[in-house]
Amino acid sequence: MDALWENGPASVRDVIAQLGDEHAYSTIATVLTHLDGKELVSKRNSGRNVHYLANMNRQEHCARLMEAALSSGGDRAAAIECFVSHMTDDDAELVRAALDRRLRHSGS
Repeated sequence: MDALWENGPASVRDVIAQLGDEHAYSTIATVLTHLDGKELVSKRNSGRNVHYLANMNRQEHCARLMEAALSSGGDRAAAIECFVSHMTDDDAELVRAALDRRLRHSGS
């Protein structure tokens, strides 16, 4: 995913080149096929090549992972409370500002 987020759509060979030629073609092709199956990437035919592109940006993916963790944690309120209690002051301010923006937009 990092290769696609950082460089945009890429073929299997492009991804291998970005990773430093350490991986077999079949390995990267398999990983991209699995990511496609999970709807994290899409395939686009470009002549004889297939290019893969991320279906969401890094931040959206992170948000989905956080939502999945909250959904699987049982007690959402307790999980959120624990998460917030371990935040730095800077991160808490970021959350506070995001909540303020959300409240302003939902009130419009």
